[in-house]
Amino acid sequence: MSEGWPDFWIRGKKIDLIDLINEINTIHTIETVNSITSINTLDTINTINTVNTIDTINKIRDVTIPEERRRDAIKNGFFNQALTGWYVDYVEIQDTEDPYFIAGYDAVLTSSDSNLVQYLTPFMRKDEVYSLQIRCKGAASGTLDVMFIDPSGSSSAYPLSISSSYATYTVDIPYDIVAGIWIYPADASIIPCRIKFISAPLKTKVYQAEKDRTITNFPSEYPLPSSQVTDLKNVNVQRAGSIAHFAKSFSASGSETIAIPGSGKKLRILAWNFYVDADVTCELRFANSGNVIAGLPAKGATAMNLVGCTAPTGDTDEPIEIYVSDAANVKGWICVEQV
Repeated sequence: MSEGWPDFWIRGKKIDLIDLINEINTIHTIETVNSITSINTLDTINTINTVNTIDTINKIRDVTIPEERRRDAIKNGFFNQALTGWYVDYVEIQDTEDPYFIAGYDAVLTSSDSNLVQYLTPFMRKDEVYSLQIRCKGAASGTLDVMFIDPSGSSSAYPLSISSSYATYTVDIPYDIVAGIWIYPADASIIPCRIKFISAPLKTKVYQAEKDRTITNFPSEYPLPSSQVTDLKNVNVQRAGSIAHFAKSFSASGSETIAIPGSGKKLRILAWNFYVDADVTCELRFANSGNVIAGLPAKGATAMNLVGCTAPTGDTDEPIEIYVSDAANVKGWICVEQV
């Protein structure tokens, strides 16, 4: 390669460009674009009359709804995003075989060791959902277990008897608050088990904007005129329940009854105030079930007024008692009503 070759090549390219420019020289006059005289009527662009019906948008199949607008306590319960949001063992996503769904997927339990688990964020609250439903089918009739886990880690299984055809089942929710749901086959006969959906629709909540609120009969004068102040003083405050005082001495661990309902009645506790004078476990509780209302882990006092709360209520004919784990004196009162 000669030392001057690059200059020759560059010059050659320059010569090519000059030739092209000479060829374009004849585009030097486009002089007759001086009158476009006959665009004198665009009269028929005056009506676009019939953009009036879009009749057959009959399926909008995969609309993504932001998380904050979910209306179901179960995330991805129809498996539209495969197994996103689920923890799984031996579970596959397959096209659905459900004749009532023209598209979508099934979560398929492929082994007797299959697990399908979701930790619920936020927690599912029983009183905020209409129900929990599962649509599924087994290879044969058998039992599918639905395990509920509460925030403390306690669990309760609901055995669901399923058939070999798709059906929708309503599952009882055992806890007021559910932190997780775990689904697994109890019988190998149902494998493979196809689950079309798991759904717990949230109840609709209606919020009224502050700007839309109307307060009627509000006094036009402020401060209130003396006549209306008199009316306010005559407000009747209704009180509920009755006070039961108690003083119990224990020489060893044990329990003592402090309130008994009438026959066929239940006791609802509205408030309490008591203390224990020794370092023992002390519990205010329902006697039959052992459900604790209030407790102290050592010497001390506890008091509570449950106004505005859903108050603890015992079973029919169930007394309320004080329990201590060792010798101690317990003294105080409770406010209860019969229901």
